[in-house]
Amino acid sequence: MGRVPPGPCVVAANHESLLDPLLLALAADQPLHYLAKEELWRTRAGAWLADAYGAIPVARGRGDRAVLERATALLAAGETVGIFPEGAVRDGVW
Repeated sequence: MGRVPPGPCVVAANHESLLDPLLLALAADQPLHYLAKEELWRTRAGAWLADAYGAIPVARGRGDRAVLERATALLAAGETVGIFPEGAVRDGVW
């Protein structure tokens, strides 16, 4: 992983494991807000974990403008947003 610059930025990473958000947060050494599938909030444990990560729920398959607005607002406030462009855990590179 390259260096994550201070200040607002978008970090895009491969998604090969359920541990990726934790590992990326540790490597970035700064708070990250992730885009995450809304299904994570369906269980108490999943909701707790997603909220602890500062995740933003995404309804996959729908063009959810509110998600983009929330991510944009976080960036405007100087925060870092993490995304996994694959949208799911997959082996290998994109």
